[in-house]
Amino acid sequence: MRVMDFTRSTPRLVVDLDWSPAYELLISLAAFASTDIQATFDSGQEVFEELRTRLSSELTAALGRLGPEGGKQWGTVMGLVWEDRVREPSDLIERIEGMPGNEFALILLGSRWPTLRAAVPPPLFVQASQGDHEALDQLATLTRQVEPEVKDATARIGVLKKLGPEATKLAFVDALRRWNDEVFSRQRPEVEPILRRDVEAKRALLGSVEPEKLIEAATHGLQYTASTWTRRVLLVPHVAMRPWNVMNAWDDVTIVCYPADDEPSPADPTEPPARLVRLHKALGDEKRLRMLKVLAISGGATLQELAGATGLAKSSAHHHTVILRSAGLLNVTLEDNSRYTLRRDAVPEMSGWLEDFLEGGGR
Repeated sequence: MRVMDFTRSTPRLVVDLDWSPAYELLISLAAFASTDIQATFDSGQEVFEELRTRLSSELTAALGRLGPEGGKQWGTVMGLVWEDRVREPSDLIERIEGMPGNEFALILLGSRWPTLRAAVPPPLFVQASQGDHEALDQLATLTRQVEPEVKDATARIGVLKKLGPEATKLAFVDALRRWNDEVFSRQRPEVEPILRRDVEAKRALLGSVEPEKLIEAATHGLQYTASTWTRRVLLVPHVAMRPWNVMNAWDDVTIVCYPADDEPSPADPTEPPARLVRLHKALGDEKRLRMLKVLAISGGATLQELAGATGLAKSSAHHHTVILRSAGLLNVTLEDNSRYTLRRDAVPEMSGWLEDFLEGGGR
């Protein structure tokens, strides 16, 4: 018997949780390359400035071959970690190294990202992955149309034009291997327990809350909106770029790398809890307080509306919303023209955090 479904019902969203040092390796490299937003990271900009003074000349040169913006492109291979269930950084490096150059170029160019793939004829991807300059130029134009607000959207294309597919792959492998050996291997013992502990806590929620609520809880306020191509949301915790959510896509999977929670019991009772520090950091700025007031009055606003109301550039307003969201003060819809709303239900709970800390209530 054949059955035809005329209901056009949206399939139930599937949420998966995953973590591995391989994911964090890629995000840590992206964090190092994201000099424009490092001041907003929990770790602080000073950490990266000090790290730059310690890098070997070989690693500095390896990163330099990827260009000033090329180092941000590590997220394009995030889906490879998921698809192949890669755990160890060394396995990821070997996986990429064993690929033909044009196969890696296809990934780097965004062929697995559904929104871009829908706008690009398949033969153009193939020609561009082979290093054809005319095809790369056409792909750059289409990419800018799909990602108009991402200033480094075509950086990977520039690297491919300069080096060619095979040399580009080898340049990425060299940078990845040197970064793992020289930097990430030293960070790993500290971050790995945080990632493992966070995933265990989130997995305990699976089955007891709706998928959309799990996404909102993990991301500190991202409200998932169904898309026509997403069948699965993969949640991956990270430490390197906290408090940012780092978004990627791989075929029908939306990958959300969310800031891992890290609230262990303090050894020092005078140490303030991280959530309290984030809250007061968020409130300690006139522009951010003005944003909260705008949202309280309006009931919701886009990023452009918040920027206009506070006299900020859109990019600066975005940085402020990240800080407010990481403190638990905002919700934001996960869509092209996202809307921000005030998390009124969280305000009463937050008002007691300072009293709990001062009275010895702990975290």
